[in-house]
Amino acid sequence: MDTKALRQKILDLAIRGKLVPQDPNDEPASVLLERIRAEKQQMVKDGKLKARDIKNDTIIFKGEDNLHYEKFQDGTVKCIEEEIPFEVPEGWAWCRVRNIASVKGGKRLPKGMTFSDIITNHVYIRVIDMKNRSINTTGLKYISDEVFSAIKTYTISKDDLYITIAGTIGVVGEVPNELDGMNLTENAVKVCDIFINKTYLCYIMLSEFVQEQFQDKTHQVAMPKLALERILSTLIPIAPIKEQYNIIQAIKNVMNIVDEI
Repeated sequence: MDTKALRQKILDLAIRGKLVPQDPNDEPASVLLERIRAEKQQMVKDGKLKARDIKNDTIIFKGEDNLHYEKFQDGTVKCIEEEIPFEVPEGWAWCRVRNIASVKGGKRLPKGMTFSDIITNHVYIRVIDMKNRSINTTGLKYISDEVFSAIKTYTISKDDLYITIAGTIGVVGEVPNELDGMNLTENAVKVCDIFINKTYLCYIMLSEFVQEQFQDKTHQVAMPKLALERILSTLIPIAPIKEQYNIIQAIKNVMNIVDEI
């Protein structure tokens, strides 16, 4: 049995709203997205976000002609029906990653600096450590206080996701609690300030639909690279918030069976 294909089929059913039943009483995802937009605007007023952080946010909606449109900050509207690959259930909505999260890069070791020969308080998380939607803690590399001081703003939180962007493209996962605040390689980015369920977003990004977008957006050079802006523009389906939790549980239950297989 091709368990890899089976896992992708599970994720495909999940992002199409076919893994768990819909509850018509759930708050629609459009209302959730509107609340997120209002919250982000308030954060700009409070100085927690800058105006440039939301200037490219958009609203995706269905017109009276039943086609999908995208409204931009300057008021212009564009038909994006050709980008919509499938219909989502009533109560779901489409959006760009930028509308529900931020994406920030990691940092390479400063020139002339190397890993520590001893265990320190500062782990440097590499792409090779990123496995099975988490971080493999076997063989971790550490950096000294001096190196950490030079790159201390390039850390990743337990509330973030990681995505590999160079060489190996599109590996996605969560950060274990014990690695909260550790440094992140320049070959990956962190998806942070997430306004929807983090684990739901992780599974969405692991789906073939999103992975294909990552590959299509990759710079085809000697060392393939996925740009931050291209991740932010990635199209994703959003379920109502309660259904997000149900989808996560259903995926975990079925994946456990696949693991046994």
